[in-house]
Amino acid sequence: MRRASVLLSSLILLAGCRSPKTAYGEKLQYGDFAFVLGEGSSWHGYDVLRIAATGECWYTFAKLEGDETVWHGAEFTVDEATLAKLRGELNEARYFSLQDRYGDPKVSDGTQRFVKVRVGENRKSVRCDDACPPEIVRLSEFVHQTILDPRVDDFGGAKVIDRAEATEPESFE
Repeated sequence: MRRASVLLSSLILLAGCRSPKTAYGEKLQYGDFAFVLGEGSSWHGYDVLRIAATGECWYTFAKLEGDETVWHGAEFTVDEATLAKLRGELNEARYFSLQDRYGDPKVSDGTQRFVKVRVGENRKSVRCDDACPPEIVRLSEFVHQTILDPRVDDFGGAKVIDRAEATEPESFE
């Protein structure tokens, strides 16, 4: 019963949270809502999208330029309708009910993902190491189709950053 109450509270908070704080600028330590999706590998680095409740977004990503990997950062904003859809996707995935870690011991170097969500005082990290549940795959597809893919041309002019700026812990600490 307690688990159902916590889940219901989390879902209600997801539906209507707001925060004047930024997700990236405050390193996700403050605010009523923050979303982070990292994809790549702990070896080569992660492309990371960070979204605050205000709709402010920070996307850091690697591009191969010649033989060199160059890290870039882009800032943009998503509208309230997109934030509402993101919260809906999190609710549909029952994000706060997912396991903290997924993996496939038979795969030695596959895709890795992490998703971090903060809703008020509730926070959860899900780490996928070579295996992801369908809920995380759908969430990633939503983020790409709705948020990242429509801006791909804009990312061509993203500023070059140091890899350290792109680094994001895989879980809340």
